[in-house]
Amino acid sequence: MSVRKMSLFIFLSLVVALAGCSAAAKERDEYFETTQKNIEDNQEDIQAALDDFVGAVFDSEPEKAIKLLNEEMIPKYEELLDMMDDVELKENELLIELNDLSKKLIEDDMERHLILKELFDDIMGKKETGETEDIDLDATLEEIHKSSKEQAETTDKFVEKLEEVDEEYDDVELREKDVPDDVNAEEIYEGYEQIIMQFIESVGGLSSKPKEAPDVDEDILADQGNPEVVFDGKVTLDGKFQLEGKSNLPEGSVLQMKTHEYGTENPYFKGDIPVEEDGSFSVETDIEGGVLDGELLVVRVAYIPDATDNKRNVGIYGEEGEKLEGNFIHPYTDIKRTRQGAFAYAYLELNDGGEAELEADVWGEEPEDYGDYDVWMEEAHVEVHDKYYDVSMNSNLMALTYIKAEVKSPGHQLSAFRSTTKVLPDGSFRFQIPRSDIESDDISIEIQALSDFAIDTEELYGADGENFKGDLVEPTKKGKKIQYILPINEEDEE
Repeated sequence: MSVRKMSLFIFLSLVVALAGCSAAAKERDEYFETTQKNIEDNQEDIQAALDDFVGAVFDSEPEKAIKLLNEEMIPKYEELLDMMDDVELKENELLIELNDLSKKLIEDDMERHLILKELFDDIMGKKETGETEDIDLDATLEEIHKSSKEQAETTDKFVEKLEEVDEEYDDVELREKDVPDDVNAEEIYEGYEQIIMQFIESVGGLSSKPKEAPDVDEDILADQGNPEVVFDGKVTLDGKFQLEGKSNLPEGSVLQMKTHEYGTENPYFKGDIPVEEDGSFSVETDIEGGVLDGELLVVRVAYIPDATDNKRNVGIYGEEGEKLEGNFIHPYTDIKRTRQGAFAYAYLELNDGGEAELEADVWGEEPEDYGDYDVWMEEAHVEVHDKYYDVSMNSNLMALTYIKAEVKSPGHQLSAFRSTTKVLPDGSFRFQIPRSDIESDDISIEIQALSDFAIDTEELYGADGENFKGDLVEPTKKGKKIQYILPINEEDEE
């Protein structure tokens, strides 16, 4: 179903050759001759309003879309339902049931548009106040999904009732082209989901709440040698840099620790950490003067199976980590060769007394078009801090695609304000990037995706990105790259 051409899922199109003079026959004839004609005319008006509404959403006219919902679509739904409530059916149980199912279908359609109205009003209001993180988009989508399932179930019942009408009256003919056929709840839901996402994009996106890492299973944490590797621990800055944690890795395993700012490769602290008999690990080091500057520190703890000290565990985890399992596991590249490792991260500001938990990277299901050449990106979450921006994005890019980000402002040279990262297995990625102290109403982050940092992405997109397609493609000297401009609202400071 083309979203721009969404249609109502019911048209009660029946043709009747009038016959008979009983009370039931007259009631039936009146229903088909007058009531059905009025219903069809009203539905055509709603369909026209629906076409205008969808067009307004996709033409990035959110105010017009809301106005059409409030002043055209919903009043016409209410008018149609009032009309059907006024239908007098006393003698014919079959038509009473048919009319009730018709009303239910119309109510289902109207319910989804009432949900949209409430959501869109909420978005517009909270966009003005900067409170968009309070919008529960997941709850709204769940309501839409539930309503879509009910519509599909009611449509099946409606079609069955139409077939009973056709069998009951020889003088009634169904127009088969107008009868709903195999209405799919997921198709209904996906249509409305796309409308919601397009509306959000048209008003400048929303900063949804960041994904939260799942809790660590204590039983698995205690099971040393389990292929599902987990970490638990904390980083603190209390006169010293201190990392203390626990894993279910075998004794003698070695972890690689590296800390850096803003996705760069310039470490503050780094080193190898041995795993003790009970799976615990720790490290402590002095903090040099000037380090505690309030900027963000990213701490990465990694278990790399093919490291020399870890080859003793090859029977458990595989030579290249192929047997590793769990939330902490994701692919990485080493001289362009793809392997699997276990990684935990902590994000904390460089202030005395700062602390943060070790957590897994968080990702969900990959999008349906994951890995397509036609690449898209969208903002998932943006936080503006004193010293930096913390940005999470969604995309359909393949895991390990290399991401570069750079702060931009017309008339200013900001080449030092940059960051790098790589895409996770669901197409999402996160980076932190320094915030400049310039005063400007036109700050953005230029995000680029490049294909030439992993064998997997080179094979898919081409060594020079020559297979990239879509609106985000920009030419390079050798091929293509993906480029996305993310506007920054400085007023959204945490």
